[in-house]
Amino acid sequence: MKKNIFYKIHIALKPYRKRLIAVVLLFALAILLGIYKDVKVASLIDQNGWRTWNDDGSYGQVSIYFNHSLKVTPDSIREYDYKIFKALEEAALTEEGDELISCYSAPGSVELTHESKNLTVKAMGIGGDFFYIHPVQLVNGSYFDPNSDMKDQIVIDEDTAWNLFGSSNIVGQAVYINGIPHYISGVVKRPKDKIAKAAGLSNPIVYVSYQTLVINGRVDSSSFDSGQIQTIDPNDDGMGYLGSSDSGSDNYSSGSAGDGSDSSKSSITAPLSFGERAAAESVSIISNNISDVGGIACYELIMPDSVENYAANLVKEKLSFKDNADIVVMDSRARFSFGPLINIFRSFPGRSMQLTEFSYPYWENIARGWEDILAMVVMAQLLLYILVFLLIVWITVSWYNNRTWRTKDVIKKINDKVYDFQSHNKRRKNNGKIKKTS
Repeated sequence: MKKNIFYKIHIALKPYRKRLIAVVLLFALAILLGIYKDVKVASLIDQNGWRTWNDDGSYGQVSIYFNHSLKVTPDSIREYDYKIFKALEEAALTEEGDELISCYSAPGSVELTHESKNLTVKAMGIGGDFFYIHPVQLVNGSYFDPNSDMKDQIVIDEDTAWNLFGSSNIVGQAVYINGIPHYISGVVKRPKDKIAKAAGLSNPIVYVSYQTLVINGRVDSSSFDSGQIQTIDPNDDGMGYLGSSDSGSDNYSSGSAGDGSDSSKSSITAPLSFGERAAAESVSIISNNISDVGGIACYELIMPDSVENYAANLVKEKLSFKDNADIVVMDSRARFSFGPLINIFRSFPGRSMQLTEFSYPYWENIARGWEDILAMVVMAQLLLYILVFLLIVWITVSWYNNRTWRTKDVIKKINDKVYDFQSHNKRRKNNGKIKKTS
């Protein structure tokens, strides 16, 4: 019986074999494009910090980019953190002991000096949980904690390491920035693919504390004013750098903060190990007061986002800025889904035009570049599904028009089958009653 049915189906579909093969191939290609999109999105590490925190879809990652004219300071970030965390508590979306995962950054540049070599490189001044959200690939060493009181650590890329030291195995070595020694905590690999280079990674880059960039480097923001920096007397309870102004020297002067000693009378040979620096009371390489110095360009959070767009909308509400005029808010978890990518395709060519005063960091430029590519992929996927649907409709219509049966006959046959089935059930019931009686 089954063989007979399959044989009939085979005979009926034989004239449409080529079209059926086309349906299978087009559908398979659409599936492969979807897999390619998912794999590529998963490889964008800067957009997937939320997966590291919780991969069940209950958390999201939101990035906020500020207009150049805004004066966003570390104090501003602390205020934003408080407002957002308070709102999450009120919505019962946090548990006791929870903390907000957030970071901030500003682009700029610094001049590095090692012995007789000088090198000006791009720099990201960072704060908060930056390396949790942006786990750049380490070659040697480790990340530093931007929240630490010690602001004298730096992460550099391989090119910078080779240009200055001729090696990438240089963890613990010192480079000077504006005469201040900074110790290399890690060496990272810089992406060198076509999109990464176009996004701003064509040249060496280093990662320093926001304070280091503000005090000893150059911040790329029109809101930054070096006159805002408050230099604090290191003998006070505040924070201040003590060091030789001679960036080419292998030694730097130091004095104990508050002990009244003459810092010019003692010296410590660099580089010291992290443990030695932490233990040596005579070394005071701490921070100036930059809490109200504007220049921050990017603020990012990982937060509960179990309802679609909840996190992005909450951030917009609590920051009280004008969306797309003062800030641009990007939802990293949602931005690569079907709907947003279709909207990107529809926005061509306007999307490529820069009409506002925003400077995107390299990771956002990389994401936007892949958004453009994946928007094309999604459109191709959509067209393939449409073609598959049209081919199926064509096959169905052709098969119906060339049928050797009439609808009336099929209906009659179905009714006969139904009648036979009902009659059979009725006979079985009657036979059961007869057996019980006997």
